[in-house]
Formats: sequence, structure tokens, C-alpha cells
Amino acid sequence: MNMDMQNLVDLDAFSEGSILHHVRKRFLSDFIYTYVGGILVAVNPFQRLNIYGDEKIQEYRMSVHSSEAAPPHVYAMAAEAFDSMTSGEGSQSVLISGESGAGKTETAKKVLHFLTAVAGSSVKSKKSIADQIMDSNPGE
Repeated sequence: MNMDMQNLVDLDAFSEGSILHHVRKRFLSDFIYTYVGGILVAVNPFQRLNIYGDEKIQEYRMSVHSSEAAPPHVYAMAAEAFDSMTSGEGSQSVLISGESGAGKTETAKKVLHFLTAVAGSSVKSKKSIADQIMDSNPGE
């Protein structure tokens, strides 16, 4: 299995089975994110992985302006949405979908952490903007 297969639309045989096979192979190598076209597929690792943080945020923030596609990551999707919004393309949305327990809330927190880190804030509050937004979620 070539771990460079980051976007599964590049597969020779594109079927549900081949997608599941490659996502599983990547997951077993701790690559929890995989692109399928413009969609990011994430598999909940049910453990903490060292793939987040300020250094990764800056790496993905800069990758938007690179000629090479960024490796699959929730920060890549957040960076693309932020860049589109700030370059005058208008409002952006990030749709996070999945089964109960799949990690939707944690993924939303990662997106918000990225956005608040790159956008900054002039709000004087003890809570971050991300925490305030998450606190307003009536869901979970």
C-alpha cells in the first residue's frame, strides 16, 4: 500500500470496497484522514494522536498558497475555507457528518481551533472564541 495515495479518486479501481480497503490501510498506519475528491474522510482513532497544534496550524495555513495539495487533514479543510472567505469568495461552511461517537464534536473543535488561531481575536474574554461557540451548541 502506497501511503502517498492521499486522494482516493486517483485509484485505478474506484469502488466502495477499494475505498474502504485504502482507508483501513491508512488508518492502520495512523493516517486517519484521507481525501476522496474534495471530501475529507476521517476515521476516529479513539486515541490522542500528535497531529495537531500550533506548528501544524501554521504548516496548513501556509499550504493553501502552495502548488502542491496539502496532506489530508482537518486543518487543510479549515485552511481552505478560511482562505476562500478572506480572499473575497464569500461565506464558507464546513459540513461535519457521521455516526454517533464518530468524533464530530472533536472535529468541530479542531476546525474552530484552527480558525481562531489564524484569525486572531479582539474579544476581551476569559474564554476563547472557540469555547464560546462550542458552549452555544445545544446538541451534545
